[in-house]
Amino acid sequence: MDFSKTGHQPEESRLLCLVDELLLAIIAQIDAHEALCNLAATCTRLQALAEPFAWASLLVISGRHARRIASALQTRPDRASYVKDFSVRYQYQVEEGIEELDGLVHQMSKLRQLHIESPCPNNDPWRNDLAEFTSWTRIDYQALFEQAMDVGRANPVLPMLQSFTLHGHSSQGKEFSFGRTAAIFLHPTVRRIAISCTNFEADDALSNLLKPENYRTTALQSLKFIECNVYISLLDVVLRLPKALKELCIGERLYVFDECRPVSDKPRTQHPRLLEVLQHQADSLERLVHIGGNIHYCMSPRLTIEDTNKLRNLTRLRHLEISFESVLSFCLARCDGPPDSLETIRFSDEALTSAQYDAYQRHVNNIMRYVCQLAVDNMSKPVNVDVCLTHNAITQAVPLRALPEVWGQSGHNDRKNVYKIASALKSRGARFRIFGQTFDSGRSYIPPYMYGEELPKEVLVYDSDNYWTFQGVNWRVTDDDRLLDQKSCVKCMEDNLVCDEPENPRGCLTCRRRNQLHCQYPPPSPKEAKSKVSSFIGGMN
Repeated sequence: MDFSKTGHQPEESRLLCLVDELLLAIIAQIDAHEALCNLAATCTRLQALAEPFAWASLLVISGRHARRIASALQTRPDRASYVKDFSVRYQYQVEEGIEELDGLVHQMSKLRQLHIESPCPNNDPWRNDLAEFTSWTRIDYQALFEQAMDVGRANPVLPMLQSFTLHGHSSQGKEFSFGRTAAIFLHPTVRRIAISCTNFEADDALSNLLKPENYRTTALQSLKFIECNVYISLLDVVLRLPKALKELCIGERLYVFDECRPVSDKPRTQHPRLLEVLQHQADSLERLVHIGGNIHYCMSPRLTIEDTNKLRNLTRLRHLEISFESVLSFCLARCDGPPDSLETIRFSDEALTSAQYDAYQRHVNNIMRYVCQLAVDNMSKPVNVDVCLTHNAITQAVPLRALPEVWGQSGHNDRKNVYKIASALKSRGARFRIFGQTFDSGRSYIPPYMYGEELPKEVLVYDSDNYWTFQGVNWRVTDDDRLLDQKSCVKCMEDNLVCDEPENPRGCLTCRRRNQLHCQYPPPSPKEAKSKVSSFIGGMN
């Protein structure tokens, strides 16, 4: 509107009457990126205040978006210093233009978090060599970190970086080579690193890493590998560098394709040497995860008594998560118990379900027998135990659909193994839980989960705190020997009634009329649980 023709003057915005400190406090509460951009476009003053917030976190998912960001940064180079969280996660159909960001990332002097994710050669349309892979990562992350470690540069590169996540593939036939990227492990401020889909070896970089003056100098606290071939030679060196690593997650490759098959003559983390390598951070590790990898490429480790005792040297370990084929699983079965500091052990069957296996009932039974032996014979202290049954549509492993049949009326022996584990743990003041993994959409994805892919969720299917109940069905009326002479549930006893259908796990008629899902029975007391586990142990000897 032309105010000169009306004789009126626009009122000054009450917002603009505030001092900058108050405006900044208001802007800091705005989460929506679009709202921040609109505010920055309002006037020159608000642009200066809002732009640092609008540029603080960027997610780039297409080449078109990358070109717009590159143009804006070239127009105003100072904007690069506003970026603190930068993610590039794109699919091959929209990758043209991503490369325009390549020379700009190193200008982000205050960057804290960097996430680079590019298309994977193991996915369509390149899987099984159906087409030549040309979608290598458009950002040269290897050169980026070599520049970051160049201490002689006038303008340091990524001097404040704290977190780095990489799913990248190089060109020139080295799609799965880690190589020069190993320079990241010498970065002085990086605390968290997550790497996926690579061959973790770097013979050409070991000379730079293998310098005693680098040992125990870096700030790294968390290191994760997802679907990688993790070779002991590089891991041995890398674990010497942090001052105090608190979390180490090793996910060996479960899904093996032609270009990323593990080399048989180079030891990976399924080798007993893993226990030796872990000693570099034995005084700081609090969380340790190890997935041993595809069982067709795993050999049963030959462990000595000295090997198994090394696990107990992890004196601060609180959470241990392992797959059943892991070398640490073999170690637990043979050692004198886990470290005294341990609070939770979690088992995963994903390596077993990613391969061909027996009928699901036999699969679950084998798992519970192993956990039962561990809980009864190898553990004497209160350690909580969790088991996660993973979802894998490729091998028809769908736990939430299969478990009702496993634990059905004919599955008394399968339930009995669970009771043994629960009783053993409850007698020590610990807890036993079983989770079933699922995808809400019904589709199945494999790690690493890329941008836009559904993440699996876990559903609790058994909890020792609800001792007799499996997936919502209470089996006490048929499984508890103490109820042979008295088969009345709590509600019927309260009303001085007798259950008319005591053998029905779905509940008696009285309870069903009250809209209860099943009859309720009190769990065994700690004294009863201790008595029960003693009888179980006596029966096994």
